[in-house]
Amino acid sequence: KDQYNAIIALLQQTKDSSTSVNHIQHFVVNQSGIDPSLWILDNGATDHICPNKSSFSFLKKIKPIHVRLPNNSYVTAFFAGDIHLGDLLLKNVLYIPNFSVHLVSISKLLHTIDCLVLFCKSFCLIVQTSNFKMIGVAKQHHGLFHL
Repeated sequence: KDQYNAIIALLQQTKDSSTSVNHIQHFVVNQSGIDPSLWILDNGATDHICPNKSSFSFLKKIKPIHVRLPNNSYVTAFFAGDIHLGDLLLKNVLYIPNFSVHLVSISKLLHTIDCLVLFCKSFCLIVQTSNFKMIGVAKQHHGLFHL
């Protein structure tokens, strides 16, 4: 519930602001302590989302996907691609340039790579099941798990 409320607050701030994404990112770092370059693990998200074009190893044009936000507004993705985060490969990440945070969909992660996602009170481990290699660690901060 805390994670959901924190994401709602971030998305509402994005919707209410008439200024640039950079201003929103500045707000996120200074007001809530969330670094916009970190990835937030989200068990309610259907897709991975990234606002930074430079993060992608490649992008491809896709049939437009309308993404409903928790505040019931919509954004549209026209491109998707893959992103490497160290040993972790996120496939078919939606590129949404006006989004204010990076999201990792737990559901999509579990369906696209052979892994276990283990949540504890203050951290989360992402482990490849084939060799039990740890491919990601997220730390809990203000109710959100940051990769």
